Amino acid sequence: MQHQEISFQEVRSIPFFFIVGRPRSGTTLLRTLIDAHPNAICPPEYAILPYLYGRFPQFVTEWNDHYSKLFKETMSAPLAFDFWKYEYLGVNEDALSRLLDDIKGSVRFDEVYKAVYYCSTSLWPKEQIKVIGDKNPVYALNADRLLKFFQGAKFIHITRDYRDNFVSMRKFEFEAPNVVLQAYRWKYLTKKLFNLQEKYPDQFLWIRHEDLANDPEAILRKVDTFLGISYDETVLNFHEKKEELLKRGDSYDLILKYHESLTQPVNASGVGKWKKVLTDSEVRKADYIVGSLAEKCGYQRVYTKGSLGLWFSTLPMSLYGFLLYKAMELGDRLPYIFKKYFGKALPQLVKIYRFITGKGNNPVQVRSSNAG
Repeated sequence: MQHQEISFQEVRSIPFFFIVGRPRSGTTLLRTLIDAHPNAICPPEYAILPYLYGRFPQFVTEWNDHYSKLFKETMSAPLAFDFWKYEYLGVNEDALSRLLDDIKGSVRFDEVYKAVYYCSTSLWPKEQIKVIGDKNPVYALNADRLLKFFQGAKFIHITRDYRDNFVSMRKFEFEAPNVVLQAYRWKYLTKKLFNLQEKYPDQFLWIRHEDLANDPEAILRKVDTFLGISYDETVLNFHEKKEELLKRGDSYDLILKYHESLTQPVNASGVGKWKKVLTDSEVRKADYIVGSLAEKCGYQRVYTKGSLGLWFSTLPMSLYGFLLYKAMELGDRLPYIFKKYFGKALPQLVKIYRFITGKGNNPVQVRSSNAG
């Protein structure tokens, strides 16, 4: 549903926030719950920001028609993966054009970006929009740069047990189904976000998927307080929009393919699933890679001791994960034209990895024993 038309001056004053964390950690569930709030707007993920801030200055001294046209063209350009589509935002183009035409003189990049998200449409009725959000797990790697470009923006960092995260992750073709690699990526991003939280404590809120699943009201009250909006119990009825989701057709088919839970009430059915489906070897490697960070996040390791054999067996994928993230961080600082081609190469790299390792969408296997 579309919300009220306001001036660009009013839009630029609305606070902005990001939802970050590993994919399959509950970011989509949290986004949906917040978007169901009458005072918030937070559309489906669309990872365009690295391309935009690579092409636009942080501060434009004199906004004009050229910038408006370039901004719209870059914003709607096709991205690497099918689950990132501009159409998913449901932007009211007339309303956006009106806001861009309303810009006078100097403007910050984040204020123009905020206007796009304000003009997105939601399934849920809206009153006054008091906060605008962007949910993108991939932005966890870019959070330090986003703090620079989005002055005063808040970040909700959500984690999920790294073993359950892997169980959920390996079902999808866009992620490498390797427990060492995924555990390393979980550790790398979690540590990075915790370090940023220590530097900017007022701008970060950390929550756990397990707590949201088990006691959604308590966690949503905490989230709403952090965002500066009142708690609204009706958001827990988000799943009642199932039929409207299905009617949206192609634009939501892919979202529902990967997030079937959006058609059900919040529940804890996925919590602890790793205990039944991961092998002892997978659990041992994951526990070894994540280390004591597991306990810091409230996750109890089964195996707390390492070995020379574990070190050798996990080193190649750990090193690959480290180099991959460093390459991505470097790529984030490339000029726009290079970013564009680098982004297009990502799906091919995933396909090459899966071909070399012979790991397609393997069915989940039951553990041979309980490593308790």
